[in-house]
Amino acid sequence: MAAAPVPTPAQRAAFEQATGRRLPTPEAGRTLRALLLDGAHKSGRQDWPGAVRDYRAAGDLCRAEGLVAEEASVLVALASLCLGMGLRDQAREAYERSATVAGGGGLHAIACQARMGAAGVLLIEGQHHRAALAYEGAAEAAKAGAAPLLRIESLRLAGTCHATRGEERDAMRCWQAAVDEGAAADDATRAVSTLAGAGEALAAVLTRHGLHAQAAHVRALVRPPAVEGAADPEGLSHA
Repeated sequence: MAAAPVPTPAQRAAFEQATGRRLPTPEAGRTLRALLLDGAHKSGRQDWPGAVRDYRAAGDLCRAEGLVAEEASVLVALASLCLGMGLRDQAREAYERSATVAGGGGLHAIACQARMGAAGVLLIEGQHHRAALAYEGAAEAAKAGAAPLLRIESLRLAGTCHATRGEERDAMRCWQAAVDEGAAADDATRAVSTLAGAGEALAAVLTRHGLHAQAAHVRALVRPPAVEGAADPEGLSHA
């Protein structure tokens, strides 16, 4: 397969000015691709320590070259690899570093996913309070990146973590924020989101406290949109 054409200096400058992102030099690009390819091959051979070394070297190269998006993505890959090896502290640190790098570069979707990864590690360790805070941080990144699906899911999980540790008020706050986000979303987004789960969790708490009208209101807000042309079993449709 032919190699991708190398951009001219003018093309590089135009891209960087338009996107605010740096492009790797040809030499750095070749080195980065080689490191990532070697790391993937070593992972396939279950040479986990070798793969970690390659991904760390790739991250160092990205940092030296100022390649923010690439560094954030490499750190997520490194974190996943470390987690698979049982290196939880290193996995969490890589996720948190990715979130910091991505957030600083305005890459909010990556920052959200990295914070969710860090929260997942904390959950495995039973640190529900820290996991809840990490999920709330993910929700803030999703809000900054206008990513309602990620925001709803982050808030749902944050609420679940708070509920697990007995902090019902914080759980309700997160679930209510998820419901509010879903209520403002379009039908397509609502249909594929975890809005129903967040809404039902909130409604269950409201019901437990005797707030039946409020629970019914929440359930109505998160009800899946009606499918156009669906059968009318009650025979109530009009001509």
